[in-house]
Amino acid sequence: GSPQLLPTLDGVLALLADGVRYRPARYTRSGSGWTKQELAGTHTQNLFDWALGHDGRTLVYEHSTPTRPTQWYQALLNGGTIEGVTDLTNLNPGFRDKPTHPARVERWTGARDEEVEGILYYPFEYERGKKYPLFLSIHGGPTGYDMDRWDQSYAYPKLLLAQRGAFILEVNYHGSGNYGLEWVESICCGNYYDLERVDLEKGVDHVIQLGLADAKRLGSTGWSNGAILTTELVTRTNRFKVASAGAGDVEWISDWGNVDFGASFDNYYFGAAPFEDPDLYIRKSPYFRLKDVTTPTILFTGTEDRNVPPSQSWSHFRVMQQVGQTPVRLVLFPGEPHGLKKYVHQRRKMEEDLAWFDQHLFGEAAPPPVVEKGSPLARALA
Repeated sequence: GSPQLLPTLDGVLALLADGVRYRPARYTRSGSGWTKQELAGTHTQNLFDWALGHDGRTLVYEHSTPTRPTQWYQALLNGGTIEGVTDLTNLNPGFRDKPTHPARVERWTGARDEEVEGILYYPFEYERGKKYPLFLSIHGGPTGYDMDRWDQSYAYPKLLLAQRGAFILEVNYHGSGNYGLEWVESICCGNYYDLERVDLEKGVDHVIQLGLADAKRLGSTGWSNGAILTTELVTRTNRFKVASAGAGDVEWISDWGNVDFGASFDNYYFGAAPFEDPDLYIRKSPYFRLKDVTTPTILFTGTEDRNVPPSQSWSHFRVMQQVGQTPVRLVLFPGEPHGLKKYVHQRRKMEEDLAWFDQHLFGEAAPPPVVEKGSPLARALA
């Protein structure tokens, strides 16, 4: 799981990969062999980072849950038990008095009839028996993974969606990290898109079958590989009523040549270079299906992105703009790389997302136009 191995006086501590959590364990050297012991004690289920003192006993660690922000604690390591826990920090005390979204781990059968795991966040003031909108919140990577921990960001403002009354589903689709080598490599060599799309769609079906989500009010949002998969979904089905795609590829032939790591990424996941199998690259590129999209889509890109060049978002936008079948909006962030760095841009991204979702999913009124009716610019735009 975590690359952090902590040396003890008689072995090591390790955070083992265990899906949406880590599993802390102690390995003790005995002669020429090792003994493994899973750690017990307060917070061990949701322990995400740690450090050990020179005495081999004093432990500090990070703990959080999806509804409780990160704090740090000090404790003593006594054999295989963490005990004597005391608070080290009191970060973000204002959150204690604010509403939050309950969350729980969900599992369902995905591609290849294999179990898929995810985190389902509930809306604020959830009422049993009532159906709510549902958003897919798709992580990037593709070797990233969503964990049972506090995690809020400009790319995935889950609290703000829950505040508006929506469920949010995070899916650790095939190719995600923290599930072992076989899982992470399952989408290579031509399987890219094929397994992940099934995992995501069946995750949505699972929440609908639980009686929680309204099948007529679905959305998808993601950054990087999350945007790539969001676009794949809306070019394969019209079930999603709104989409947000940040820094996502749509056309893989140019990606192969224009991205810093394009050849290595594409050769690995597609199993060939575009000059070796151009038909494969055309089949894999959602660009050639964008003309049929009916999902209102907002797009984001940094002008200095070298992981997913802004030309990808321009190509995405231009098809939907020219076809004119559904609303599309492109937001550019000057000087930004693959991940937005400036606070003002991060905030702008969230505000644009929420305004788009309000208009196209939550049924709020569209924002007033910024161009005066009847002006020369209004005529030019028309």
